[in-house]
Amino acid sequence: MCGSLKKDEECTIDNWLKFMGTQNHRIGIPLGIEFNLIDAKQGPDKGSDYFMTAPTTPCHMSPRYGRDKCSKQDCPAIQVEDLFPKDEGTKEVCQVLGMGCKVFLLFGSLFIFAGVLIFMGFLHLFHSTSTTDSGLDRMDYKSVNTNMGRIRTMGAWIQEQLKYNGEMFGRFVVQHAWFAFLFGSFIAVISISGNVFLKFTNDPLEMWTSAHSLARQEKRVFDQSFGPFYRVEQVIMYPKTVEQIVDGPHGMKMGSVFHKTFMLEAFVILKRILSVNAVIGDGLYLQIPLFLYHVTRINV
Repeated sequence: MCGSLKKDEECTIDNWLKFMGTQNHRIGIPLGIEFNLIDAKQGPDKGSDYFMTAPTTPCHMSPRYGRDKCSKQDCPAIQVEDLFPKDEGTKEVCQVLGMGCKVFLLFGSLFIFAGVLIFMGFLHLFHSTSTTDSGLDRMDYKSVNTNMGRIRTMGAWIQEQLKYNGEMFGRFVVQHAWFAFLFGSFIAVISISGNVFLKFTNDPLEMWTSAHSLARQEKRVFDQSFGPFYRVEQVIMYPKTVEQIVDGPHGMKMGSVFHKTFMLEAFVILKRILSVNAVIGDGLYLQIPLFLYHVTRINV
């Protein structure tokens, strides 16, 4: 909220006003404002007009007779009974390094198994006897060394092992065809069993909230009590021209959305949208302002 701050800095009222008053066209702050914080008790009598003298109303009280109070989310002072029991969900009690014990054991087993395989491979590679040419003369052995080293012969050894194991596996499959077919089918079924939990959705609550989040629970209660909420249409208007306008004596540049022609056209489109009406089956005459202003006044 205060912009870019250092790790040891806090978002105070001074930092917030400094960030809000700094001119920055990149994030849409066209003006530079210098805020001066004045204490009302220490200020002079002439400066008493600077401070608001209108009466204020606490958030847990109604500002006028017949008006609604603030909600519990907006005002912590309100102590009301919840409309429905909250489901906090089951929390993972056993955790290791921020992960659940089951996940930690699974990853640990995989790492140990992979480490054992790698260790056995290197152990077999570096402790096998090297092949040397027995027909070489002992006098020339120092100058002509047939031992090319383990790293250089690794490719030939891997190729030989793949060839041997592939041949043995092929013979086994030919001799035990039904067993190979059933075992392969079993592995395939186990591999694709995760598709049972595969689900495609475009609901934002399903994609961005947890199973026991407050937003998901409130949506479920609203759908059960009033029916699902649908956003039928969304209108986004933007100017085709990207040319900025220069206004004021200082040559301040404003975005193209402030062009007079664009604002007039947007106003006309908005008025036409608000005038859209329809008549439903029972003869009820519906208008968009009814949905914008009257539905939001329903109190539970």
